Amino acid sequence: MPAQSDQRERDVEEFFHHLTPQELRDRFGLPGGSTVDWLLERLAHDANRAAFVARVGGRVAGVLDCVRDANEIEFGIVVATEFRRRGIGSALVRRLLAATDRSGTSLIASCELGNTPALGLLRGLGFRRRALRGGTVWLEERSAARDHNETTVA
Repeated sequence: MPAQSDQRERDVEEFFHHLTPQELRDRFGLPGGSTVDWLLERLAHDANRAAFVARVGGRVAGVLDCVRDANEIEFGIVVATEFRRRGIGSALVRRLLAATDRSGTSLIASCELGNTPALGLLRGLGFRRRALRGGTVWLEERSAARDHNETTVA
């Protein structure tokens, strides 16, 4: 399993390094010429961080990266431009939802106010606006917490 994990880390690193300046702005709000080396370093060495990878034809098409903090997981998604509008972002978020089902964990995502596709994807999966700061919308999915606290009467 460690060899598979090492390969995934290399694939994620390669994917992030091949993102266009626009893709970096869409996902991270980074100005042109910026890198995501800080994120790769944290993914490699921070036990509270993880990434889910979506592949198409053996190629990394998208990545959902997340960080756990107490009872929340903050995450972001980036899908390579040529793979957008194929359900890859939805599949990645659904994978995170499944992994945290009934855990009591709130899922938090942020995106730029003008990123209509991302907002539509997240709202379609049950995320609701938590906050608006500047041009950034923070969304939260709390149904996992409700499921965790639900009582069944037999």
